[in-house]
Amino acid sequence: MARPGFVLGLAVVSLLGNLVLGGAYYLKNEEAKESAEEVAERMAERDQLMDLIPALHPSVTQDALAALLSSRHPGEQVNVGRSEVQWRLFHFWYDKGGRLESVQWGS
Repeated sequence: MARPGFVLGLAVVSLLGNLVLGGAYYLKNEEAKESAEEVAERMAERDQLMDLIPALHPSVTQDALAALLSSRHPGEQVNVGRSEVQWRLFHFWYDKGGRLESVQWGS
């Protein structure tokens, strides 16, 4: 008589296990999708910076760089500070002599 209860218990445990594994696989798949989207966004940003490289020479002025960025990406905000030009997450740093010194990416 214990067999029907045992089989039912085994079926319930199996069903719960399948639900947990299915949920874990679903979450892993969602994380993989998000990661792939982030990689695609970073690649697009890298390509945009690579397109700017011919114009990024030490003597490019802050105003000229800001104008170039605004013309290639109309409607996007370009901030010009005392020693930097900021566009998206890119920071173009200038030395005291007004020469382009470095480019950084990040907030």
